[in-house]
Parts: sequence; structure tokens; C-alpha cells
Amino acid sequence: MTMRTMHFFVLALLCAAAPAFACTPIVSVPMTIAAPGTYCLSGNLSVANSDAITVQADFVTIDFRGYTISGPGYVQGLDAVSSTLRRNLIIRNGAIRGFENGVIACTGTNIVVENMTISDVARGVFFAQGAHNSARSNRIFDVKSVGIMYSAPAIPLLPNALDHNTIVRDNEIADVGKAYGSFPTAFGTGIS
Repeated sequence: MTMRTMHFFVLALLCAAAPAFACTPIVSVPMTIAAPGTYCLSGNLSVANSDAITVQADFVTIDFRGYTISGPGYVQGLDAVSSTLRRNLIIRNGAIRGFENGVIACTGTNIVVENMTISDVARGVFFAQGAHNSARSNRIFDVKSVGIMYSAPAIPLLPNALDHNTIVRDNEIADVGKAYGSFPTAFGTGIS
């Protein structure tokens, strides 16, 4: 075996041994994520009476891999993906249906929601008092109140949060303002 052939053989073995995409599978909900890492849905999942995924760690990626998390329909207080005081969270590549909030990030920084389809919700994406967050290339429809909502803190609660830099780009928002709960008439906002 020549040296060049030997290098090629070793490289081929290393490439074959390395996983193409390593992630922790999400096989059921409700689930609490308490450690940094990449998490992937392993199939379509549903939950009846609780939040689906609660993130309690920084540096988390949730890749839906084209799958859907379904809730019971609009129920006040139920969220598909929720986080509080988290940073560097990415939610991408799938669908959410049937919650009060599709994604809610309270007082978070560097939260990204991308390539998601979110429907049958009161709010699709809700960045509550955060900074440097981004909603991009999402499709949000059948919304009862607000497609994408951002509320900046009145007093910066986060380090370096004076420059909020929240970006909303290339989203499709449709069919907003469905009657629900104590609001029998239709009203709503695409982006607030």
C-alpha cells in the first residue's frame, strides 16, 4: 500500500465513523432541556395539557427536522417552546400547531426562530423583553392575536441590552385576528 493510498484509507475510515449530524433525540413531550446541546425531534409529537418543550439551559439548538409538535388548540398558558432568561437558543426547521404561544422567549438574548411553520396559536413568536433576537423565514398563520411580537424592556434588564437589535426578516404572516376566548370579534396584528 502506498503512502497516498494509506492516507486515503485512513481518511475514509474517519469519515465513515463520524456521525453526519449528532443530536439528542426528542422522542416525547413534555420535555425539559436542562443542558446545552443540539436536540432533534424524532417524529411528530403531541401534548394535551402542558408546555411541550421548556428550555432551561443556554446554547441550545432544537431542530424539528421537518416534524410537528401539536397541542390541544388554543389553551391559555400552554406554549410549544418556552424559555426564560436564556441565551443562544435556536429553534428551526419544523412546525408548531395548537398552543397559546408557538415560541415564547422571556428576557432572552440571541434567540433565533427560523424556518418554522406556526399555526392555530394566539401568538406565533413572542420575544418578551429580550435583546438581539431574530425571527426569519417563518410561515405563521391562523393566528388569534399577533404573528410576531417583541416587547423591549423599559429598563435594560440584561447586560448590554441598550441596543436591542431584534430582527424580523423574510416571514410570511397570514390569517391573523381569529375570535377566541373572551374576544368574540376578530382583531389582530401581524407584527407588533
